[in-house]
Amino acid sequence: MNKIAVAIAFLFLAPGAYAQGRKSLKDIDRELKQTKSTATAMALITAIGETEPQTDEDVRIMGELMDKYPVEGQKAAMRIKDPKLTDAVMKECDREVSRIKNVRAKGKAALTEKDRQDYLNGYMNGTTLIGVLAVLKNTRAIPLLREYLDNEDLSRASSIALGKLGDTASLEAMLNGMGRGAPIDLSGYGDKGLVRVLEELDKPGLDGKRKIALVEQIKGSSSPERKRMLKDLALKHKDPSVRDRSALALLNSMIVNQEPGDQVFISEWVGRTKNDETGYWAVTSIRTTHNTTTKPLEPGMSALLIDVLRTSTREATRQEAAHTLGLFRVRESAPYLKECIEKDKEAVVRTECRDAYWKISGTIPIMFHPDDVIKLAAQYADSELTKSYANLPESDPIKRKYFAVMEAFSKYKDNVATKMGTHK
Repeated sequence: MNKIAVAIAFLFLAPGAYAQGRKSLKDIDRELKQTKSTATAMALITAIGETEPQTDEDVRIMGELMDKYPVEGQKAAMRIKDPKLTDAVMKECDREVSRIKNVRAKGKAALTEKDRQDYLNGYMNGTTLIGVLAVLKNTRAIPLLREYLDNEDLSRASSIALGKLGDTASLEAMLNGMGRGAPIDLSGYGDKGLVRVLEELDKPGLDGKRKIALVEQIKGSSSPERKRMLKDLALKHKDPSVRDRSALALLNSMIVNQEPGDQVFISEWVGRTKNDETGYWAVTSIRTTHNTTTKPLEPGMSALLIDVLRTSTREATRQEAAHTLGLFRVRESAPYLKECIEKDKEAVVRTECRDAYWKISGTIPIMFHPDDVIKLAAQYADSELTKSYANLPESDPIKRKYFAVMEAFSKYKDNVATKMGTHK
């Protein structure tokens, strides 16, 4: 009975004892200055990152600890949850920014190793604290963050934070200055920011630098509305650079947010863009949305890839189609891969088709394009290269494929020689 009573008492008392054992940042800082034990010091440093600053004084001490132990200090900063601590965080943030400015003022040629480390720590600490200001959702931080928009080190982090704080005035100011100042990132404004970017892109008389900066703001997200916009842009926008950037962004959106209708859209996307520069992204979306071979391809997708391989006018798109067919071991594509190996006009596509055929069948077809005949003849004449492959372990797939191609090429040459002898 006594044991049971002790156990029950422990259950009730343990949380309190644990709470009492948890140190404040002030305690940690004091003990770090006093301890002479390396083990104790390491434990205290780890404890910094596990402690949530609760007061303005905590934030001040955290800032001092960040200078010495940036990684753990940044972890502590990211634990801040109370919007009332915004002013204290702003103060530490501005201190880190001053640190960056002081290093930059010395000029690159005069920087010591310590200066470079100070710059890196100041940058990481500063961007972390800017992120904290965004999380705290206190609009008191907006004027300070606006000051950082001209700082090339902090402009991206600050623009994201201003977006998360809903600063519409800054959005318009950044759009007006797009391409003329420090780099910015409007992703913090979500779909609203993308809509405004697209409106600016559609205005007449857009200069090249501004256009590039605007196009760079087209990014993916998990938002279903963002995916809908990107699908429309990738398929229909009149500007090729917008279509291409939207296609890449759409690919990222599909990875983080797969929806039932995506496969139907992909079929249309591939079919309509196979001869367009965005077709590469469309074909790539097939393997990324199938989790790269963990899920078999539907017959319709296999047929689509074969069609792209045979008819696309874009080298990179045909190459990606061959790569995907090999990844998914699409056996019915073997005859078309053989045709590609012998006849495709681009060497990189022929090589990809040969690799895909190898993955599917474990063999190399005895057929080669005339240009590859010349290349392989020179390659296999290099005894040192062949010796280097021979020295690889027998289980190495690169070695196995190399000698499989060598064997097929040798048979090919014998066949050619036999035919020539027959004609004589």
